[in-house]
Amino acid sequence: MDEATALKYMLDDDAPRESKPGDMTHQCRGLVRSIQHHPILTREWLELTGSLRMLARIVQRDLSRAGDAAAPDVAGRDSASAGTLWDQGTSETAVRTLVEEAKVSLCLRMMHDFKAWDFDQRERAETLARAMQAHDLHEARAEQACRSFEQSLGVLLWRAFAHVETLQLTDIPLLIEHCALVLDHCDRHVDTNLDATVSLQDTIVLFYVSSLFTHAEALNNSEVLRRTRDSALLPLLVSHIRRHAKLRYPPELAFDVAKGLAALCDNEDFHTEFSTFFDGSFDPDQVRAFLELEDSLVAPLLEADKDREVRKVLRPLTDFLSKLRKKA
Repeated sequence: MDEATALKYMLDDDAPRESKPGDMTHQCRGLVRSIQHHPILTREWLELTGSLRMLARIVQRDLSRAGDAAAPDVAGRDSASAGTLWDQGTSETAVRTLVEEAKVSLCLRMMHDFKAWDFDQRERAETLARAMQAHDLHEARAEQACRSFEQSLGVLLWRAFAHVETLQLTDIPLLIEHCALVLDHCDRHVDTNLDATVSLQDTIVLFYVSSLFTHAEALNNSEVLRRTRDSALLPLLVSHIRRHAKLRYPPELAFDVAKGLAALCDNEDFHTEFSTFFDGSFDPDQVRAFLELEDSLVAPLLEADKDREVRKVLRPLTDFLSKLRKKA
């Protein structure tokens, strides 16, 4: 098989998948250890994309088995406790291996650099042209590789950041910078064409932000809040919600975002310094924008809340909105 054919095969969605279940941990470790930071659309980067796609499939497999008491690698655990990444009821093999091999911050750096490249139209076009010539790839195939890289790595990071143990080992300043970069680009360039169903960074960073807000007090809380404020992350998040939540957020995404905001509103340091997160003053327009979250995000979730469990989770957010409305 020549190099061009091998590359096309490697990028194909029908490329070989994981082997028998007994070899999953061993295979996963090999895939994770192969993760290195390569220039975009080089042969090494394309090979990496295949590995990331296989790891993302393992993540999907693990999530599909969540709550399966018969699964051999989760049997015997305390079902009443969520546990840690290592003893929780769901075995997240790929995520656990990423943490054990100290690859999470590297993956974050790779994603951040990829999106910075992706947003630079001139550099992106030049890189695509070189790759198409070097690897005898059609433009559609090169674009497919970029999409696969972003989706696969994005899902791995989403599941990794769901765990406080992972965030404690992550480059938090870079995470905040990355989320702000993506949300700022969305704010300036994405209007009606947002597709929240395809696991691209335009929406999946919302899960990252939610996890960051949820676990801020278990991290360096003052540092997290300071960098959140300095990067204008909260106004960018509010803008994204106002523009897209009602029509384009799937229910699980909307709930996760609202849950993260509820945790932020329950954070005492945020509660007492709210105005500093919006240009350092109690700006009426920005306050009104924040209050609009009740209509665009919270109300639809509460309307669908049959057993009132969602209402309990979102209480810090709804209480904060009520207090803010009186103050406004």
